[in-house]
Amino acid sequence: MNKTSLLRVAVIVAALTAAAGTSGCGGGGDSAEAPCSSASALALKLSWVSNGVPTGTWVEGKVGQRLVADPVITGLPASCAGKVTFSLGVNSLPSGPSALPPGLTLDVSSGRVSGTATQPLGVSGPPLTIHPQGFSPTDFIFNISIVP
Repeated sequence: MNKTSLLRVAVIVAALTAAAGTSGCGGGGDSAEAPCSSASALALKLSWVSNGVPTGTWVEGKVGQRLVADPVITGLPASCAGKVTFSLGVNSLPSGPSALPPGLTLDVSSGRVSGTATQPLGVSGPPLTIHPQGFSPTDFIFNISIVP
């Protein structure tokens, strides 16, 4: 390959790299990041890491042991990271209307479920809703298993 051909390849690669860097939420480039926009559809997937162990679609823990479960969201454009909130639907539990057993809480800004459960619970059903800024909310079935 001669120098002219190499230069053309380098220009094409640079153009493709620049175009890839502007895809996602609102473009990019050298200017300030544009806000996330619903101009593109999101196909989000959710999984969990419970106490440092990937646990698929379930939050898993034990009664009396500290639990830290973080959501792993795929499909969210990088420019939208940190611009997401979370909410959790309710269930009718013996302990009251909650999707979490007593002792656990949901951090609405990070989606983290944490605390020390005081009762066992195995439930699949209330919606965990992810609210990406500028996009329609996305519901997932919230699954939690707290064993004795």
